[in-house]
Amino acid sequence: MKVYQFKDLTVKIYSDHHYNRNSADNQYAYLREYIGGETDQHDTICCGISLMKDLIIESNCILVSSGGATAVTSTSSAMNENELLVCCGDSVFCLEIPSLNLLWMKKCDLITCFQIFHYDGDYIIHGETQITRLNSHGDTVWEFIGGDIFVNLENDSFDMTNDNIILLDFSGESYTIGFDGQLIT
Repeated sequence: MKVYQFKDLTVKIYSDHHYNRNSADNQYAYLREYIGGETDQHDTICCGISLMKDLIIESNCILVSSGGATAVTSTSSAMNENELLVCCGDSVFCLEIPSLNLLWMKKCDLITCFQIFHYDGDYIIHGETQITRLNSHGDTVWEFIGGDIFVNLENDSFDMTNDNIILLDFSGESYTIGFDGQLIT
């Protein structure tokens, strides 16, 4: 679970592994449901979002997307003023806070989006198969694809420094790219 504070509201993001779009027996009842990409009952990732005030749920929604499993981590979401961005499956969702209205949704990877970072008014998305830079409206600025997936079992596969992004793919190949998406080494 990831928790943010927005004025007097607590924003909670959590995985809802048991959510079923076609069931009335879900653990939580959501006021809104946002669907990213093509989903089916066997290929969905669900992230719940609740806005709470004094331990009472004021509003909530569920994000449903396809692709590989996205874990809710300290870097799988980002908050920017009154916007909440969440990686869910192969997509990034941008919601207005406190209404939880969907501002935009963008598929940013063929499989899974792991992390999202602020950079110069834009967002850098660490996906399994690509690195994507989105502007604040959800438009793709650039994409970078390596020779293998950006997952490594022995070392960190993604490091964003002040000067560039250092990547390590599954086969051990290292890449350094600039914030313009161009390969440096």
